[in-house]
Amino acid sequence: MDNFKETPQPDEAVTPETGAPAPEPVIPPTEASAAPETSAEADGSEVTPPAVDEEEMIFARKKIKNLEDETKKLNNELDAFRERLVRLSSEYENYRNRSTREKEELADQCTVSILREILPVIDNLERALVTETDDLPGLKEGVQMTLDTFVSVMKRFGVEEISTAETFDPTYHEAVMHELDADKGEKEISEVFLRGYKVGEKVIRHSVVKVVN
Repeated sequence: MDNFKETPQPDEAVTPETGAPAPEPVIPPTEASAAPETSAEADGSEVTPPAVDEEEMIFARKKIKNLEDETKKLNNELDAFRERLVRLSSEYENYRNRSTREKEELADQCTVSILREILPVIDNLERALVTETDDLPGLKEGVQMTLDTFVSVMKRFGVEEISTAETFDPTYHEAVMHELDADKGEKEISEVFLRGYKVGEKVIRHSVVKVVN
């Protein structure tokens, strides 16, 4: 009787240490089983979104309308600025062309005025060339009169001869020769090779001179 042991049933698990039946395994719930079903899901009906406030809809429509009006206004202003820019560009181009044309016409008028005054000088020189004479003093006098006429024409246009009576001034004079002379002062002009001319303070041509000391 003491050696008799009860044989366990085949569907019962026995722990090796105690021989007692093993506890049944715990199965964790799945996500589908864990998530509770709502009443809408349970009966298969659709979920209705929350209702939108009517005042909020009216406010949103007004704001959109204001933005559209503002955008339209800005677009109109932009178009106006573009038209103005195109018009100003065209006016400036016309002004520049007109100014260039007027400058050219003014230059032509000045040239014509100068040449009209010089023509008598050319006429006198042509007469001197065709005149046959042995009167050298008279010929010289005629050339001097022609030169005086030309100088008076230049003066009428503001052209004057550069003075060489004073000391050397690189602003108006060009020294091509130098010499030492104890009887003369420093930077004194001793000889003029080519006369210079100016209009106001604008030099047309420098006087070409020899400078002492």
